[in-house]
Amino acid sequence: MKEKCVIIITGMPATGKTTTGIKIAEKLRIPFLVKIKEKLDLLVMIYYIII
Repeated sequence: MKEKCVIIITGMPATGKTTTGIKIAEKLRIPFLVKIKEKLDLLVMIYYIII
């Protein structure tokens, strides 16, 4: 059975968190999931502006 783990990368904006996460996921052959609150907030704002 494979050991399960979660890797969490945090840091200031525009410091390469997503790029680093993708590279780690590729190297370890694991799924990469991203939760970026700022991008979600921006999409919500754009949605309200369009409507």
